[in-house]
Parts: sequence; C-alpha cells; structure tokens
Amino acid sequence: MEFDDHAAVVSEDGSIRLSVQSAEHALVAFGGRAEITPHVVWVAE
Repeated sequence: MEFDDHAAVVSEDGSIRLSVQSAEHALVAFGGRAEITPHVVWVAE
C-alpha cells in the first residue's frame, strides 16, 4: 500500500514485510530471482 511518504509491502504468503520509499522500490526488493515474479498492484480509493 503506498502512502504519501512510503509504501508498505507484504509478500504473498505474508512472510516478508517491508517499508520502502515507493511502490516502485518494492520491485527492486523482490526482483532479480528466477522463482519470483514481482507485481505492483494499485488499489483505488
């Protein structure tokens, strides 16, 4: 979930939780591994 000052990120199984600068920065944290396909999903208010 992206907020004004950060984005909260949770892995699909809930085992990883991160606070990053933006939703786009979450792709860096989860990308680069063959077994992981990162997706950013925006939810409308």
